[in-house]
Parts: sequence; C-alpha cells; structure tokens
Amino acid sequence: MTFRGILAEVIDWLQQDQRISYRALQRHFDLDDAYLQDIKDAILYAHPATDDGRGLIWTGDLATNESDARRGTGHERHFQVLLPAVMAWLRQEGRVTYHTLKYVFGIDETLLAEIRKELPCALRQRLIPGVRHAARRRHHRRIRVGAGLENGV
Repeated sequence: MTFRGILAEVIDWLQQDQRISYRALQRHFDLDDAYLQDIKDAILYAHPATDDGRGLIWTGDLATNESDARRGTGHERHFQVLLPAVMAWLRQEGRVTYHTLKYVFGIDETLLAEIRKELPCALRQRLIPGVRHAARRRHHRRIRVGAGLENGV
C-alpha cells in the first residue's frame, strides 16, 4: 500500500474513532518508527488533530473538514503534496513530457501550470513538450530536409 493510501485510511479511522494510539497504528499497518513518524507529521500538519504523546486525537468535526475541501483547501493540500513529488521525479528521471506528468500524477492542465511556475529553473527545463509537439517538429524537419534547407543526417 502507498503512503497516501495508508494516510487516507488513518485519517478515516481517526475521524471515525476520534483517537488512535500509535501502537494500534503500528500493529494494524505494520509500520516501523520512521514511517509512523511520517504519517504522524503529515496528519498534524494538514488536518485538525493533536498529539497527546500516546496517539492522535481528532480535534475537528467531519462536516467542517468536508466544507473546507469544497472551498479549495483540498486543492491547496493536493498542490503542497504534489510539488515535492514532481520535483523528486524530475530529478530522478531527467526529462519528462507534460503528458507523462499529467498521466502519472493524475493532474489537469491548471494544476500542471501552477506546479510548473513553482519549479526551479533547472527542473523546469527538464519538462519537454508532449508527443504531438515532437511529431510536429519531426514533420517540419522532414519538410526542411526535402526542400534542401537542412541536411538529412
């Protein structure tokens, strides 16, 4: 199960039971200490919960959380999670097409444009146009070669 999947299940469980002990989380999801700390940090940073030393306590109510998501807080949280993930992926992969980013991360053009604006210049240069643009460039090159304007190497 992915980090986001476990996080979603923990949040649902926390909203339902209002409190969860860290030992219960470790046993249920078979988490080591570092993974548990990451889950705890993610929840405390982005959700209405507190740490009582032995576990997490939900301090918000479900209705407030749903209305916040409708007002756009969910989009902001999604952006905050996606930006570091996209940056890490670009560092790892080297060059990536816009289409691939949209497919892998399940994002739309608007969110992709926001992420692109926030990327450092070195990473932004690793984004390359999609297949359609590359095909168009190859087509134009063939025309230039055929017209004798360019060598056909």
